[in-house]
Amino acid sequence: MSSQPLNILSVDVEDWYQAVSLLAGLPASERLHVAFRRGLHRLLDLLDCQGVKGTFFVLGMTAERDVSLVGDLASAGHEIATHGYGHRHLWQIPMEEFREDLRRGLGILRERTDSPILGHRAPQFSVPRDRTLEFFRVLVEEGLTYDSSVYPFGGRRYGLADRPREIHRVETPAGPILEVPLSVRTVLGRPLPVSGGGVWRLLPAFLIADCIRRLNRKDLPMVTYVHNYEFDPEPLRCEEGGIPRGIRSRRINFLQNLRRGSAYGKLRAMLEQFRFVPIREYLTAKGLL
Repeated sequence: MSSQPLNILSVDVEDWYQAVSLLAGLPASERLHVAFRRGLHRLLDLLDCQGVKGTFFVLGMTAERDVSLVGDLASAGHEIATHGYGHRHLWQIPMEEFREDLRRGLGILRERTDSPILGHRAPQFSVPRDRTLEFFRVLVEEGLTYDSSVYPFGGRRYGLADRPREIHRVETPAGPILEVPLSVRTVLGRPLPVSGGGVWRLLPAFLIADCIRRLNRKDLPMVTYVHNYEFDPEPLRCEEGGIPRGIRSRRINFLQNLRRGSAYGKLRAMLEQFRFVPIREYLTAKGLL
């Protein structure tokens, strides 16, 4: 058994083009874009070559349209967790709609795997700041054991700067649930996001590695997140998801494709230097499950 500190690898599994169509106020496509499997296969091949397993937060509408997806991930030894059904931002909807969305997504995943679904991640980390306890209570009532939605920094769109940075237990009227927050690093007294996504695309690999070492020295894991579409070698074009050409689409295209070609090499470098496991395995190893 390796003596290396444990870190957490997680993947948000979704079709970027479905999410873009929702941004445009259009229904999600009945068919998955060809880019969905293209990026996913490239990521899975990398993990297989490195012998690494992760937690895959699967969007229900994506699993609904790719009927073999959950089985393929589970057969490869990855943990399946829920990302909800329709990628709706939770600060925009009532809690009962969140419950319905969560229940629908869970139902699809549970139909496709025999393993229990323990974990949840909110789309775009959209924990409602004014209904945080209600959010956790719904998760407990729907049978979940842990959540990984809290990003403990003061972001413009998301983030809860006042939440703990370590894994902790949240007490609700329905019972407790574990929170596995995303990783931050303090710079000039302010917590900044360092977990993945666009931040990993922009940061040089040596700085990402330094963040992981600093966290591990504090006995904290690096809790990563990546998306399957970040590993698609072809450019993302939101016009294909329903957003008309214009300033908004050009901005989205620019931001989503900015240094996206570096994602594969950076993740490979981190997997070669550090030890990553799924959330369930980490919690079990630490005696929390």
